[in-house]
Amino acid sequence: YFDENEDDENEKWVTKNYKSSGKKSDAYLSCPCCFTLLCVECQRHSTYKNQYRAISVNNCIVDKEINNNNNNNNNNTNNDDSSSDEDEDEVYQPVKCSVCETHVAMFDKDEVYHFFNVFPS
Repeated sequence: YFDENEDDENEKWVTKNYKSSGKKSDAYLSCPCCFTLLCVECQRHSTYKNQYRAISVNNCIVDKEINNNNNNNNNNTNNDDSSSDEDEDEVYQPVKCSVCETHVAMFDKDEVYHFFNVFPS
């Protein structure tokens, strides 16, 4: 029942699957409900210490339907073209954990994830 090589094999798997690009990460981010690993390379917010941003994530789902519904509502009620352009610039999409569907972040138009409801380690 004991495998002497298991630790070495696990280390190789983690290195292969979660290898960072050589940049220093401020934390590994996990879901606060199920502890699923969400991000291995992120940057901590300079003012809000419980917030992080990242470009590459794992086990996350961006809820694009909410964004589409919001854009349709904004375009139907707003006749001023310049205001609707400003609204589109400020649209964020919710991000959920792919395992338990807990809301963990927001996704912006520049394809950056803004984590706020996570467990850092």
